[in-house]
Amino acid sequence: MIQELNLARIKDELRDARGQLASLLGLREGTKVERTADEMDQIQAAESRELAARNLDSLARQLRLINEALDRIEEGSYGICVDCDQEISPRRLSAAPWAKRCVRCQEASERAGTDGSRHSIELLREAA
Repeated sequence: MIQELNLARIKDELRDARGQLASLLGLREGTKVERTADEMDQIQAAESRELAARNLDSLARQLRLINEALDRIEEGSYGICVDCDQEISPRRLSAAPWAKRCVRCQEASERAGTDGSRHSIELLREAA
């Protein structure tokens, strides 16, 4: 149950994680473009930049999820699945405090390869 959660502790954890991610996002050394005469060095540098860009994208996505979780805490909707409106288990929230979906809806979202909007529409159709 949501009442079992210590929202103040979760809020502090999310804020700490947000600060760490924000500082990591400030480090963009891996995306710097360097020119070199050797074609193999250019290929390796391009691959390194691509990896750094993917890492930055992943960090930015995680930061967005954390900010959304903090917003849900403020709104009073933290711990409620954004797709099915059921409670997210305290165990899941303990493992991933930024979780916005219950396990069932998260799995469906991942299978669909979407952000869950298609799954939300399917749930609405089932409810009708």
